[in-house]
Amino acid sequence: MNMQNDHIVYWRKNQAIIIADTNSQLEPDALSNPELDPVWTDIRSAFHMPAPGALPNVDLNHVRTIQYDSRRIYFVDHTPPVQGNADMSGINPTFDVIKQLETVKANSGQSYSAIPNWLHSAVDNTHGCPVSPPFPVGGSKGRGHYKIELPNLPDDLQRAKGENVTVFVLDTLPPIEKIKAAAGKADGHNMLLKQMVDGMMETTANNVAKASPPAINLNYSFDPIIPSPVDSAKTGKDIYGRLVGFPMQDHGLAIAGILRDLAPGATIECIRVLNDDGVGDLRTLLLALNYIYERTKNGSLTGPVVINMSLVWLPPVSDRPDGSLPDFESVIETSKGVLYSILNQFGSDAVFVA
Repeated sequence: MNMQNDHIVYWRKNQAIIIADTNSQLEPDALSNPELDPVWTDIRSAFHMPAPGALPNVDLNHVRTIQYDSRRIYFVDHTPPVQGNADMSGINPTFDVIKQLETVKANSGQSYSAIPNWLHSAVDNTHGCPVSPPFPVGGSKGRGHYKIELPNLPDDLQRAKGENVTVFVLDTLPPIEKIKAAAGKADGHNMLLKQMVDGMMETTANNVAKASPPAINLNYSFDPIIPSPVDSAKTGKDIYGRLVGFPMQDHGLAIAGILRDLAPGATIECIRVLNDDGVGDLRTLLLALNYIYERTKNGSLTGPVVINMSLVWLPPVSDRPDGSLPDFESVIETSKGVLYSILNQFGSDAVFVA
């Protein structure tokens, strides 16, 4: 799925994600102090109970908790640490930790699932853009703006401009200075980019950006936890299907440009969840989704919400080990169920597109 030192890698070493079923809601102080959370303490205590096949030298360390109406998500590290990411060339305790969490589930008295902190990348089967050679386009109705046309759409959608709709793009994102510099050099050759940049705003920890369309909003809030290319992996296949790895820093901006062209009146917020080589991890993705979820619940998003995730987060079948990891397919299926259950927490408040 992703490449590191000529190995195919799948998940972050030393890290796991536990998703517990619970309808109880924690107070803010308990969210930051796991010792006040009875669900977490039950799970951790059961993990460390003496049992056949236990992992006596492995500790389960709480990193962060987020909660939904019927789910609580725990991001955990397990030590002693093994540096790097997981491939099939060496020993990694992540699956042993997940297996033990499943083994002691009944003793914990809690209902939960445990999965790796999967790495994921920006695109599907081709794992990298572009996926075909350049090809010429037809004539433009205006210099520097090649309008996308979808003639098969019904008339009401042809007329729709996306007013009162908020679209989140979870993807790569160049630094704001680079975007401004590119727009400044575009002259009249890329009017769409210039329109997106004129009035562009950045969301910070203390302020949610509210740029007026066609300007877009940028969100780099998750930069501190996005895995760097040095610490994670690279992705990207060439047009011959060879996994070579290459930078795709502007992948998300290109997606935003397509959306802006199709919906000139929509509010667009680009959230950086992938590094410049198009690789991220599940923890970052889930935290970004939780940020959107909280905004749907606190009233700051009042109209329709669309969440674009042009990324793949599980190993394709062609990359999966053939019997070298017992229960690998079972963990894949559990992981799918976990993500679907989290997306379902949004109910009718959001539409997801890839």
